[in-house]
Amino acid sequence: LYHYAGEPLTDTIHYEDLTIRYNRTFDLRRAVILSNFRLPPGELYTEWRHDLTSLRFSRLNMFQTLNIGYRADSVGENLLDVTVEGVYDAPYDVTFESDFTMKSNSQLGPGAALTITRKNIFDGGEALSLKLEGSYEWQTRRTSPASDESLINSWEMGASLSLSFPRLLLPGESARERRFTQSTDLKLSFTRYTRANYFRMLSFGGEIAYQYQSSP
Repeated sequence: LYHYAGEPLTDTIHYEDLTIRYNRTFDLRRAVILSNFRLPPGELYTEWRHDLTSLRFSRLNMFQTLNIGYRADSVGENLLDVTVEGVYDAPYDVTFESDFTMKSNSQLGPGAALTITRKNIFDGGEALSLKLEGSYEWQTRRTSPASDESLINSWEMGASLSLSFPRLLLPGESARERRFTQSTDLKLSFTRYTRANYFRMLSFGGEIAYQYQSSP
């Protein structure tokens, strides 16, 4: 496990049939490595197990690069030693989005959203994300020229906190060899919406979502 490509690996630990080499800090639970490694000792090599191992490590979303290599074992005939090399990605991901809206009711205005994600927060590929967003719209003209109503301004602001797991949090799922994408997402959200001279609204929400792909 590398923090950057080519760095010397100075520390080693042994966990069941695995030898894990790393440097400075060990940022992935040993049980997670074992559960995602699908090339068990003594079993016949298959391309399916190679692809499954690559997929399971990749969907942890914490590696910049990932390579699986093989070499002939120095002791036994017809045996292969398997090496999985991963380079950690940056622990934080920051995204900023902006837009400008024009509506048919003569309202227009800007909006923006900032998302900060902490990857691998519990050393198992989990990701914690905080999203802050807001928008402001103003009415450029009255709906009717003869109307004496005031122009309407509105604004919206909100925040959401989500926690994503790269697996299905269901009984018995951890032992199954799912080949394709799966995840569990937990989310809490808050939104405040104000329309001048009309109403104010507060909205709170929570959700749990399971994503499962059964085929490519």
